[in-house]
Amino acid sequence: MTALHLAVAEGSPKVADVLLRRKAKLQTRDRSNLTPLHTAARIGRVEMARALLSHGADVEAKDVEFQAPIHYAAVGGFHAVVDALLDKKANIESPGRALKTPLMQASEAGAEETVKLLLKRKA
Repeated sequence: MTALHLAVAEGSPKVADVLLRRKAKLQTRDRSNLTPLHTAARIGRVEMARALLSHGADVEAKDVEFQAPIHYAAVGGFHAVVDALLDKKANIESPGRALKTPLMQASEAGAEETVKLLLKRKA
């Protein structure tokens, strides 16, 4: 895990900003093969996700199960993060684990607001 992963996980925007301004590597993976953007999406930190995206984080980075950040946000019901990822052109039909799209995963998780958002955004 990198300092940037920790700043994202702890919700420390000032620390993350310092690291990003000093060119922290956005695509470095942790032990679970997650980028800092995956981490932000997984725990619903929308401001962190936006900061990472504004510095060029790969919106389509996949983990070992082919899960992109949008899958993590969809499963968690973090519709604001899903919206931010879609604004940066995340693939709304991206096949993740078991070839399930973010809409399928959000539906299975019972994430009603996220399902509504994905349908509104043409999933």
